[in-house]
Amino acid sequence: MDSSASALAAARRHAELNVIEEHVLVNEESDVFQYLSTKTEPCFDMVIVDPPALIKAHRDEEEGKKAYHFLNRAALRLVRDGGIFVTSSCSHFFSEEDFAFTLRRASVQAGVRLDLLEVVHQAPDHPTSVYFPESAYLKSFVCRVTREAVKTAV
Repeated sequence: MDSSASALAAARRHAELNVIEEHVLVNEESDVFQYLSTKTEPCFDMVIVDPPALIKAHRDEEEGKKAYHFLNRAALRLVRDGGIFVTSSCSHFFSEEDFAFTLRRASVQAGVRLDLLEVVHQAPDHPTSVYFPESAYLKSFVCRVTREAVKTAV
C-alpha cells in the first residue's frame, strides 16, 4: 500500500527479481489512512508499516502520535493469526519507548497479542553520531501476531 505509483512499481520489480509469485505480493496504490479505515478482517500473513516521518518537530508530536497509533492499530487488524507484523518509525521526535507504548496500546485495542521477535535500528550505511543524537532516528519492531483473547492487568 503506497500513494506512490513509482514505489509500487519498484516493489513489483524487486518481487520479480526475487522470484516472488505475483499472487503473493498485494500491491495497491491508495492513501493508507483511507484504505485502513475500510479494512478490518485479517487477510495477510505479513504486514509492514513504514510511513514517512510523522513527527518532524516537537510541535507535531500530539498529531503524529495519534497517526502512529491509528496506523498500527488498523494495520494489526489485517494480520492473520501467527502472522508477522513489522512497523517502523523514522521520526526522531518519537522515541523508541513512546513507539513501544503506542504499539502495546494499539495491539490491545486491535485484540491481538504481540511477541517481539526483534528491534531493528538503521543499517551501518546510515551511521549515527555521538555529536548529533538526532541521527539515531530509525527504529523498527518485528513481531509475531497471535489472535487470542488479550489479557490485561486490572
